[in-house]
Amino acid sequence: MNISFVSGHSYWWILLFILIAFGIVYWQYFFKNRLKNELSKLQLLVLAGLRFLAILLMFLLLLQPVIKHKSYISHKPILIFAQDNSKSILYHRDTSFYKNVYPHRIDSLLQEMNSRYEIHKIEFGSRVQPWSKLNYNATTTNYSQLIEFLKDNYSSLPDVQVLLASDGIYNSGGNPRYQLADLDFPIHTIQLGDTSRMVDVLISSIKSNQIGFVNTNQAVRVGIKALNLKGEKFSITIKNRGKVLIRDEVRTDQNTFYLEKEYLVKSDKKGLQQFNVLIQSKVKEYSLKNNKADFVVDVLDTKRNIAICYDQYHPDLAALRSAIEENKNFSTQLVDVSKETPVLKDVNLLVFYQIPSLNNSDKNLIQKLLLKNIPCLFIIGVKSDISYLNQAKLGVHLIDYKRNFQQSLYLQNEKFSLFELGDAQVKSFESLPPLLSPMADYQFQSEYHILAYQKIKNIQTKIPLIAFTNSGNEKIAWIFGEGFWRWKLYSYRLNYSHDYFNSLINKIVQYLAIDSNRDRLIIRHSNDYFEGEDINIEAELYNKSYQLNNKSNLVLVLKNKDDKTFQYQFQKSHLAYKLSIPFLDAGRYKYQVLADDESNLKQQGEFIVRNNNTESKNLQVDKALLQQISKGTNGKYFEGNELDKVFDFFMKIENPKPILSEKISLGKIIDLLFILIFIIILMILEWFLKKYWLGF
Repeated sequence: MNISFVSGHSYWWILLFILIAFGIVYWQYFFKNRLKNELSKLQLLVLAGLRFLAILLMFLLLLQPVIKHKSYISHKPILIFAQDNSKSILYHRDTSFYKNVYPHRIDSLLQEMNSRYEIHKIEFGSRVQPWSKLNYNATTTNYSQLIEFLKDNYSSLPDVQVLLASDGIYNSGGNPRYQLADLDFPIHTIQLGDTSRMVDVLISSIKSNQIGFVNTNQAVRVGIKALNLKGEKFSITIKNRGKVLIRDEVRTDQNTFYLEKEYLVKSDKKGLQQFNVLIQSKVKEYSLKNNKADFVVDVLDTKRNIAICYDQYHPDLAALRSAIEENKNFSTQLVDVSKETPVLKDVNLLVFYQIPSLNNSDKNLIQKLLLKNIPCLFIIGVKSDISYLNQAKLGVHLIDYKRNFQQSLYLQNEKFSLFELGDAQVKSFESLPPLLSPMADYQFQSEYHILAYQKIKNIQTKIPLIAFTNSGNEKIAWIFGEGFWRWKLYSYRLNYSHDYFNSLINKIVQYLAIDSNRDRLIIRHSNDYFEGEDINIEAELYNKSYQLNNKSNLVLVLKNKDDKTFQYQFQKSHLAYKLSIPFLDAGRYKYQVLADDESNLKQQGEFIVRNNNTESKNLQVDKALLQQISKGTNGKYFEGNELDKVFDFFMKIENPKPILSEKISLGKIIDLLFILIFIIILMILEWFLKKYWLGF
């Protein structure tokens, strides 16, 4: 340990304080001191020295110095034990061993190694977390999260080693082979699971639309994977509500293969329909866990119709239409209003793309259509007749508009509550190209909700980019800018998918297309979830004037397939409500949402939680991956039955170096009582010696 003194002030002050202290002492003892003739020169110097030291210490306290303690603490080298806690471990043949024997052997092994290493135990699967007890309940295996966790938490530490126990199977995240380059410590691997020859047939994937229609055929593609099944046959059965819809038999002439079979299924009832897929064979399979799967279809009796009105074609129209039609619940029609008037029969939503426009001669079109009380989406661009929109009194007024436009980036309003966007989706939108937006002073004349603001020249503004208002009882959405076809293009470049862009457009359209005249309590959620997934539910409550508020409390009463009920309280979020239920078992759930005010509003609905069989789709131990991880990080690979060799290996590593960490602590001198006591002692000693030498 070493001790030093530090201060936030310049050390030049010390020289000034020395001069001042010296001056005071010289004045008191050598310049005009009547006692200097009664004391010897040595006695004067002693008294002056005591006075000088006391005064200097008092001045130095004005610098607020602190004492810096530096010490070094020795730690044992770190050994991180990372255990695969996914379901696939128990799907192997040695289930009893991994449930009853393996946990005790590993625990004993780590306890014995604790004498030489500081053991950090973690588990991974769907997420990385501290390991307390093995239960093999993770529904996916993600090596990427594990490697990122190790990088973030241990890369800066010396003498770190990792011991990884897994079957080498991953089904989420990236390929770990390509993430090893940045690791600067070895990963030793223990291979778990059975590597013997496997005979198995399994459901690898199911592809279907999430939305269908009553008594209408819908295609479903079933992906089937077979291992060592040459010359055998198996059957495929698809059921709905216990009724067999499809029964097909497949005979194999290959040993190992993958094939997709397409079938047409339909339901004669609307609502959430769960379809069950089953594969059966006469051979003794490695596992039957992967022979069952299911999919859910929301069966509707009608589609919602959307009319997209324009008078000059623009690439935005194609991007908008393709995004909307991703949802099979919607059908769209493009209407060139310069040539025809929209037919409004059975139209649920009107989209006005730069309508009214500077080229459109029929200025009364908007008023004619608004009289039909149909929700609208207005997209404003260079060709929009904004002066006419201001006269139409639709809830937004653009003041001082002089036909000038500016580049506006997407900036999320964190207080927006009409619907939810994920953090990754928001981050993606905030990096997309700008829209071309009108320069004006935006003023709202009715209740409004802003989804996104305009970010102009890297300046965050409160100018709306996407907003929602009301006109009478109908909802209106606004996109103040053209050029979002680039959003679709760049979103794909960033995420290799159009999902984020399509999701935003569909959420806007779904919000508008709800029958607002009849629904004052609106509930939003997915139709189906996987077991272990958070159940996220959003709600909106409107008063009789159809104004959004959340003054009342909302309660959700949930009933499972066994008629057991659970009650949950919604959390208020700005003007809306949110609820997250962390875990539910697989099955069909019905709910009722109740408002505890005089309105007595309530809504009923249902959703399905499906078994997550991701871990059963691939049960072949990936020994090669584990060997590559070890080789790529200069680690060692062990078979599952070599736990004794693991102990010998780590205990025979010569002289693992202890880790020295530096510990620094700071304490203010002014807080230390002994400094003040020392100054007082100096002053008392000076007084005592003066009295003693001059005689009491």
